[in-house]
Amino acid sequence: MEQASSKLWTGQFILALILQMGLAMSFFIYYSTIGIYATKMTSVEVYIGIVTAMYTLASLSTRLFSGNMMKQFTCKRILVTGSALLLAASVGYFFTASIQSLIFVRAIHGLGYGFASAALATLISTMLPKERLLEGLGYAMMLNTICAALGPALSLTLSQSNPEHFMPVFVTALFVSILVMVLSLCMKNRTIPQGDAAMKKTEKTGLFSCFSLATVFAVCITFLLCLNHSSVNACLALYAVDEQFGNLSLFFILFSTANFFSRLFMTKIYQFFTERQVFLGITMLLIVFFFGIGLAPNRFWIFVLAPVFGVVMGLYYPLMAAKILKSMPESEQGTSNNINMGLQDIGATIGAVIWTGMAGVFDSYRIIYLVCALLAIAMLLIVAIYPSVLKRYHVKEEQW
Repeated sequence: MEQASSKLWTGQFILALILQMGLAMSFFIYYSTIGIYATKMTSVEVYIGIVTAMYTLASLSTRLFSGNMMKQFTCKRILVTGSALLLAASVGYFFTASIQSLIFVRAIHGLGYGFASAALATLISTMLPKERLLEGLGYAMMLNTICAALGPALSLTLSQSNPEHFMPVFVTALFVSILVMVLSLCMKNRTIPQGDAAMKKTEKTGLFSCFSLATVFAVCITFLLCLNHSSVNACLALYAVDEQFGNLSLFFILFSTANFFSRLFMTKIYQFFTERQVFLGITMLLIVFFFGIGLAPNRFWIFVLAPVFGVVMGLYYPLMAAKILKSMPESEQGTSNNINMGLQDIGATIGAVIWTGMAGVFDSYRIIYLVCALLAIAMLLIVAIYPSVLKRYHVKEEQW
């Protein structure tokens, strides 16, 4: 059995982490900056918005069927296919002469990232020892956090925030895509466990057939988490402007630092606290964070709360990814990874619309974070009651 050993740091896992960082950079190098390049071709805000959104929509569309595709084809084949689409999109950026061509290239880029990220996430989850699943997922997500800070900073530095100076960005992204393609070819395929053959004959088919009540609870908590997180990404800078707090760049530095170290020391944290204690603790900290942001009298308090948010998100995302994975049959790892990433995409997309719309209606950004605090309280209630509900209906929280 491949997972009989508890060894985490294998050659393939290290290679997968490097590939994870390459995939993340291929996304974040254009994150928040592609709109600047789009202004070279159009001044119409709607088109610029479509350029920004098309990537997420294309990536999200792959979540609907790539889980089943991983049952028909190997994970490596889907990973290589996604990497090839990324490479094609990276070349395509050099030839975007119109806003329509840029939208098309963004769609190809999103499709490539969607397929490649889903396949890689499944390869990682299948190579991790079961008892170290949470730790391994934490390291993989930690690299995403690093790239979320490095990607936009690198892009803005190379382009000087000038739409006429994006050629260095395109060259760098092309190099990253070539590296992703090479590393994808070096990955070994891993077999997703298929379960008992006799049981498979009687299994229902469809996206929701493998859901249990435990999955429903995990999905609800994850969606609320992503929705709340989107309020920070989409509106915190606007909140600072509205309240005349000044530059909040230090918030994101403090957040990223705390996020990084929380995942680095995740194993130590679980030596002192049970998973249940961590789960309840970080949810209560999330409530404190949003109430604190919503009532902050100045930016100093926002900076104080930044490490709290970093630790909460650093621990919460790997925990929920592991819970969704283990609440479903082991043979459905591809589907569960797609659900987790799809929830993040949906939360970010819907959240940006909801929160900015709410700020417009109430003419205040403070109301956003007070509402988020109420949603965090709802999360705490779900976290508190769901074990009893599962026990009452004899549903296992973990199937493997």
